[in-house]
Amino acid sequence: EMPALWTLGYLQSHRTLAGPDELLGIPKTMREKKLPCDGLIYLGTDFCPSGWNTHNGEFAWHPTNFPDPKKMIDTIHADHFKVIMHIVIEGKTLTGTVNEPCTAAPLPPGRIPQEGVPIQQWQYPPDRQVSCYWPAHKPLMDVGVDAWWPDQGDGFDGPSRLNRHRMYWEGTQIYRPNERPF
Repeated sequence: EMPALWTLGYLQSHRTLAGPDELLGIPKTMREKKLPCDGLIYLGTDFCPSGWNTHNGEFAWHPTNFPDPKKMIDTIHADHFKVIMHIVIEGKTLTGTVNEPCTAAPLPPGRIPQEGVPIQQWQYPPDRQVSCYWPAHKPLMDVGVDAWWPDQGDGFDGPSRLNRHRMYWEGTQIYRPNERPF
């Protein structure tokens, strides 16, 4: 398997975002200054103060930074950038593959809500099934997300870490069969 050619070029990440003007200004500045960049990585909120999503591990767009995700991603794509989203998935085990049936109880993509507890203290589910978790990515890919940068996962055992990497490789091929995954 070969990686996509754009993945071998420079990828720009950020520490925090201050709204859509800054978010769209970064790719414009990169092109105006003729900086050879192929992809933009948007970190998750809680990992940085203000990122692409509402909280780490969640798939809800940050309303201040991405008020119109589809339009904004289309604008970034028009400047010939790929859009990569930083995502956190934690737990103890991640089992199966994207092609197996989902037989687990429904779980949110991020942490499990706990009444009366601040969101930063909510816990990630200890065990997930790849086939149940991967479909949460599709709505974001449908608006134009090109790739995923999975982070952390330190609590996973060895087979679960492999399942996570395989999920992003095989899952992306399901939704984009004619593209090489990141």
